[in-house]
Amino acid sequence: MEQTNYVIYGDTYEFEDVILCAFRYAINRNTYIVEEITSWVKDNSHLLDGNERMYRVMLRDLNNVLTGYSHSETIKSIALIDYETLVAFREWLIGFGKGYGWNEEER
Repeated sequence: MEQTNYVIYGDTYEFEDVILCAFRYAINRNTYIVEEITSWVKDNSHLLDGNERMYRVMLRDLNNVLTGYSHSETIKSIALIDYETLVAFREWLIGFGKGYGWNEEER
């Protein structure tokens, strides 16, 4: 993958919030955006380095969405694809957090 560097103008915290907003938007959709944003976050995981706030917000929001899926009696085929993508992303996110000791069972 070709790497491009961008300059972020403004507050880093605000930029992080934009990422979190995109993530929150995506995880509630049944479109290509679920895979696209989770892949983007993984490809840009350096933005999460040392950032427990972003990690915790993503994990909490992800758990809430997955809980909604678990309460659904039937998952439509398109939603099943999203569900599997989100479960895989959750596993990746937890593994990422372990590198920082952010997981509850490690505290």
